[in-house]
Amino acid sequence: MQKAGAGGRRASDCGLAPHRPRCITKFAQYVGSFPVDDLDTQESVWLVQQQLWALKDCPRRRAVILKFSLQGLKIYSGEGEVLLMAHALRRILYSTWCPADCQFAFMARNPRSPASKLFCHLFVGS
Repeated sequence: MQKAGAGGRRASDCGLAPHRPRCITKFAQYVGSFPVDDLDTQESVWLVQQQLWALKDCPRRRAVILKFSLQGLKIYSGEGEVLLMAHALRRILYSTWCPADCQFAFMARNPRSPASKLFCHLFVGS
């Protein structure tokens, strides 16, 4: 039997095994979102890469918490109190990162939006 950790939860409550959590939490800064026209995949990738480069030094940022799971991605306020965005895995079309600039971005369809209406969300990590 395992001892309960902080908050009365066991390590095994977080996943299938103690070393495999169900959710990965990362702290980041939200830079912004922009619409992506219904382009073919190669054009969309190029557009996202151009925006990553253009926004790499954007001073306007908001502290957020990213929670990745097999169900999708949830973005919370920096304090973790307010859910800002939630994207089911089936709505995320593409994700990328730029390690040199610590940038992470993903393209997704908003809930109840047409499949052709995509938005790219950009984050900077540490």
